[in-house]
Amino acid sequence: MRDAGAAPTPLPHVEIKFPILAQRVPVAKAASYRVRLKVENWPLGEKGDGVELVLDDHLPRRVKTLDQTELASLLTEGSELAVGEHLLVAAAVRGSGELVRSAEPRSLAPWAAVHFFVGEDKNGIERVDAPAVVMFEPRGTLNGASAADSAYVDFLVLGIELGPSAAKLGLSVEGEGMKAGTTLTSAGPVAIQGLPSGDFRVELGLLGADGSALRSARARAARTITVNRDAPLPKKP
Repeated sequence: MRDAGAAPTPLPHVEIKFPILAQRVPVAKAASYRVRLKVENWPLGEKGDGVELVLDDHLPRRVKTLDQTELASLLTEGSELAVGEHLLVAAAVRGSGELVRSAEPRSLAPWAAVHFFVGEDKNGIERVDAPAVVMFEPRGTLNGASAADSAYVDFLVLGIELGPSAAKLGLSVEGEGMKAGTTLTSAGPVAIQGLPSGDFRVELGLLGADGSALRSARARAARTITVNRDAPLPKKP
């Protein structure tokens, strides 16, 4: 595990006010629907410490205001907000990118999650409390050897507890002639070291206590990153 440092005091409190659990958002209003958050003991900002939103398996987005983020702005370019169930996660993150975590579970947490629906018909949709894994890091392109050597995976697990005799999380990294993997029994940032230049697929998958893969819709998360060790360092202003 990568050392994320001690939990800040006081601990940040992040809450999703809207959408509420199992809310149904009309299709015509879904794209422009505005997420509303409550954040205490932590700043907002594009750089440094801040709060990030993740919708389903799209990339995290920094929160600039508590009530002006439209759902459409959380989508990957070229995608649409589909009819059906969606998962929205908000979390406090450090300036270095790691998630803020508390040493012990508590009601006022540094992250929050809510399932909601676009459209009216919920028939055939999986129950909203199914186990899920949400990936925050890594993302994008890692330019330069320093960035490549400091790469890490960070994530949240929802609806299930990890532990040596409980559920586990499989982590795999594959690309450029290499394939590596490990099994995690606790949540926290995990260092990825020694990646050469190229494209890599990073995948997380929830496992039952017996090691078998869980089959809930959001039990797996995957992302492709690019490493460019030869990229020049950015020029100082």
